[in-house]
Amino acid sequence: MFKHLCKAFLLIASVVLAVSLKLFSGKNKQPKVELDYGSFIGKLQPILQLERFYGIPFAEPPVGELRFANPIKPTKTYFNRDATKRPPACPQQTFGGNTSSEPYQSWLNGENLNPLAYIKAFGPGQEDCLTLDITRPAGTTNSSRLPVMYFIFPGGFNYGVSWQLTPKFLVKKSMDMGMPVIHVTANHRLNAFGFLGGKEVGEAGVGNLGLKDQRLTLEWIKTHISQFGGDPDKVTIYGESCLHFLKFISTLLSISDLTILPGQHNNLFRAAICHSGTAIPIGKLSDGAGQQAFDHIAKYVDCGDASDKLACLRKAPFEKLLKAVEIFPGTFSFGAFPLTFSPVVDGDFVTGSMQTALKAGEFAKVPVITGDTLDEGTVLALGTLPLHTEDDLRAFITKKFQRPTPELIAKILELWPSDPKAGSPFSSGDLYALTPVYKQYSAILGDIGFQGLRRLFLRSTASSMPTWSYIDQAMRYDPFIGAFHASDLPALFGFIPGGQQKEYQTRWIAFANNLNPNHPGLSEWPTYDKGGQNLIIDQHGADGVKPDDFRKEAIEFYLSNIDALTFISQ
Repeated sequence: MFKHLCKAFLLIASVVLAVSLKLFSGKNKQPKVELDYGSFIGKLQPILQLERFYGIPFAEPPVGELRFANPIKPTKTYFNRDATKRPPACPQQTFGGNTSSEPYQSWLNGENLNPLAYIKAFGPGQEDCLTLDITRPAGTTNSSRLPVMYFIFPGGFNYGVSWQLTPKFLVKKSMDMGMPVIHVTANHRLNAFGFLGGKEVGEAGVGNLGLKDQRLTLEWIKTHISQFGGDPDKVTIYGESCLHFLKFISTLLSISDLTILPGQHNNLFRAAICHSGTAIPIGKLSDGAGQQAFDHIAKYVDCGDASDKLACLRKAPFEKLLKAVEIFPGTFSFGAFPLTFSPVVDGDFVTGSMQTALKAGEFAKVPVITGDTLDEGTVLALGTLPLHTEDDLRAFITKKFQRPTPELIAKILELWPSDPKAGSPFSSGDLYALTPVYKQYSAILGDIGFQGLRRLFLRSTASSMPTWSYIDQAMRYDPFIGAFHASDLPALFGFIPGGQQKEYQTRWIAFANNLNPNHPGLSEWPTYDKGGQNLIIDQHGADGVKPDDFRKEAIEFYLSNIDALTFISQ
């Protein structure tokens, strides 16, 4: 009897164990997706119940004859490609910086915020880099039809990589809300590899390659995201930094589908979110934009005397080209803004500036959220620490504007005075003036480079489409840099728990699902056309709405003289 009971128990136990192992292995099975050009095997993150796919090619590698050429769709077939490891970045430009100031040195190498280590982690990059990453809830199928959030990473057109800000906590939050999303990030070409200027580039029709890579990413999403469970008709595009993103946003909103067709966007996206939104200057290839940089690079790699300089550049050693890029100012180098490598008007893909599009009403009528941090200019002004007197500053900014006059420059220095109490960081009183003019220039750069143009964008579009505006002041008491440019991103991606994180994640997920950032449990956020108000966000979450009229006289002066006071595109 006992032997029979033991046998029965062992039989039942073995069956239970087999079933458990089968269920366990099923839950932890590597996800696989079949596309028309190959199959891709991702990985499961069981704790968060997410599936991740890394390094999926969306274009042919831009190497050899495809270097400095327009991107093309993949022609190679991939069979069971391993999509479980982070892909390499595109070639990077280090961001330089004047380290003669001890406070600056301390900040740059600080324990809490170490941008040097952050950027170095991306590596030098490689040219075979046009890949994208996807994060989705575990168990998503090709019939799930989830909204898609496509994030364009920050980096001022010079550095950055698809995986630099993990979306795992954002996607997990969407699942917890019962509003799941699929998240996409992608590499695109940077610095000279993606934004080389010069007449040779214009004549060959190969300008704005980095933007064209982004456009091809959107086309890939439209064609293939359904196989991953995404809805190609519910794509929200979002990103950080106008030094990077709003130039792209200005392209997609003025040229709409990122081609030369004004007012049409071919359903590649249905909404946009722009952190730190503005419109950086665009030079024209026909006016010689980028020619000096092109000539310098060509000479450095021994192509200066070639009859076909582009053909020569395509054959130049990669390492030598990368060294040529490093000659130019990085993000924190003296006088780096405006940047050497950025989009240009090429007459084909990009036909005009955002300001021109706004005046003509040629932009896609899609819902948009845009906002700035309180102290946008501080980090970007760190490269000007060699300036110590107002005369230094006067000479410096005179060279930065399109058509400056002594009267205009004098008025700027009057409206944004050298008094540290009036400078940025705006919540620091007399403190943290790294130089006698650091806080003054930080205020000028923040208002002219960001706040004023955000205000212009909203005024021009609020009657045509739903728009919302915010100001983030969560880090306003941080020494030297306050609520600096991009300081809102850690909370968005779940690295700073608390009210600020909840505010961003909940509203952005609701917006991607319903085209409205208002959600039960959060305060009402009115559209900008209802009184021109900003939602104020601090470390605890929303702190009500306030009229968008701070530093009104100074910003209105700038906007009334915007053509003369637009930054020169290098």
